[in-house]
Amino acid sequence: QCNVCEVAEANVLCCADEAALCWGCDEKVHAANKLASKHQRVPLSSSSSPMPKCDICQEAVGYFFCLEDRALLCRKCDLAIHTANTFVS
Repeated sequence: QCNVCEVAEANVLCCADEAALCWGCDEKVHAANKLASKHQRVPLSSSSSPMPKCDICQEAVGYFFCLEDRALLCRKCDLAIHTANTFVS
């Protein structure tokens, strides 16, 4: 569900805004100004566009977006980072 209108199905994840958006809200939000239009967005549905790489290793496909770290992570980096100490679970 879209985090902005809370009605439509979410189609894209904006990494900068940490929000899942429908196509309509994505267009409105990211057309607001030049800076917003540069936000990296990841499609949530299957498409022909290549999946983005992990922000840590830059090799594997990123599958998890960590809100705390504000990073797109592959499974290996997610496990390495989030099991590194007892303060993170």
